[in-house]
Amino acid sequence: MPTGPYLRSAAAWAGRVLVIYAVMLALWWLVAAAYLALLARTVARVDAMGHGGRLLPVVVAPSHGLVVFGEWGDTLSIPQTVLGADLALAVALVLASFGSMWVRGASRAVAATGLVFIGHVATMLAQIALVRSHRGEGAIMPVAWGLWVAVYQAKVLPTAAWLLVCGPHLLELIKRRKRA
Repeated sequence: MPTGPYLRSAAAWAGRVLVIYAVMLALWWLVAAAYLALLARTVARVDAMGHGGRLLPVVVAPSHGLVVFGEWGDTLSIPQTVLGADLALAVALVLASFGSMWVRGASRAVAATGLVFIGHVATMLAQIALVRSHRGEGAIMPVAWGLWVAVYQAKVLPTAAWLLVCGPHLLELIKRRKRA
């Protein structure tokens, strides 16, 4: 089994991921305010559904991210660099996986962006619920923050979105290569 072509193919894919990731990080700064505003409104509204319609203050801090103010007496901060890196990585993985099929890749990138958004909302709501349930326990805040950072630094969310969106396509490519 010749490994040369496979290594070149993997290296080309990795190169595409890096270039697209850099471009997407640059584009993030253009869309960050809109994404953060939508995320803040969504988190506040979904949280209100479970808490009698009372809106939780989720504030966009320009150039910093989101800040959640709650009845627990402290703030919860979510840096926009973490959120932007998630979106950029998911889109880069998807677009690189489709190579020259830009139309198909772009539509799949939109789907991956939606999955990452849902993941951001769910994670923030889980973190808020964790902090709420341990109100008055000052040590829980660093633990909750540590969990958030550990999960997102590992880039689990964008990788999962990529696999959900591109998995069938990638499996088909692997099958075709084995037949060839």
